Amino acid sequence: MSTPPNKDVSIYTKLFVTNIPGNVSKDYFLQLVQPYAQHGRIVETKFFKRVVSESCYAFIHFESAVDGEKCMDDLNRRILHGHTMRVGPASTRNPAVSDTNLYIEGVPSAWTDADLRRHFGEFGEIEAARILIDKATNSSREVGFVHFTQHEHAMAAMQTWHDHKASSAQPRPFKIKFANKARKKDDDDIAGGG
Repeated sequence: MSTPPNKDVSIYTKLFVTNIPGNVSKDYFLQLVQPYAQHGRIVETKFFKRVVSESCYAFIHFESAVDGEKCMDDLNRRILHGHTMRVGPASTRNPAVSDTNLYIEGVPSAWTDADLRRHFGEFGEIEAARILIDKATNSSREVGFVHFTQHEHAMAAMQTWHDHKASSAQPRPFKIKFANKARKKDDDDIAGGG
């Protein structure tokens, strides 16, 4: 794939790979991606096995964006041991946004906090999971928060489930993003002034 002019190629230095078969080891995965390091080295690879499902995910940091783009182009949608891997640029962090807390729309209305935790728990340790409840009707607002202990686990959950339904029976897919960090109120807000 040729990069269009004026395109920021630096996004290709850090990639996220999901739906890696569960029987693939980190060593095997490294052998798969190492040949793409032609214009620089692979700075770091983080490889994770999912707790529940039979799949893995990884983050790869290439020194060269050209190498990362080639790796992404070649491995995205590649079938490995019956699994179609997905590869794309890893999201960048915004200081006003949490890097471990996910805001999730499209949560099934019947789900409890425990259901939300169970569904996303395959990606790693969860500090808290909460579904928002409409106080007037005492029913789900179909929105929840899942707070992971590690950024990589939150990223994997978001990139795996965003725009996918919890089940085929659900009316709409999840819309997932990193939650905004809580803002500290200044003295005027506390005093009620404006």
